[in-house]
Amino acid sequence: MAKKQVEAAPVAPPVVKRGKKAAEPEASSNGAGRRGRESPHAGKRFMAKVGPAECGRREGSSRYNSFVIISNTGKTGIRYEDYIAKGGDGKLISWFLEGDKIMQKA
Repeated sequence: MAKKQVEAAPVAPPVVKRGKKAAEPEASSNGAGRRGRESPHAGKRFMAKVGPAECGRREGSSRYNSFVIISNTGKTGIRYEDYIAKGGDGKLISWFLEGDKIMQKA
């Protein structure tokens, strides 16, 4: 018996739909060109109450390094914006304040 040859039906190329281009992001409401809300700590200074050894973090961890940024400033303290610029984590400020590791200067 001879096999029948079956011809493949022609396949149409996939349809590519073009969507709208994404809108340009608008300036945020805080006016600083950053996304989201302004931090409640913006514009304030912070000073360490304890040394890095007493901060309760393992040396070399990101929280320890964030604490060292604050503690290295001494009695002058550091502004929140400078702390963020040096690589500090903004959410840790609240944690350090609650744990009585740092104090907010007026």
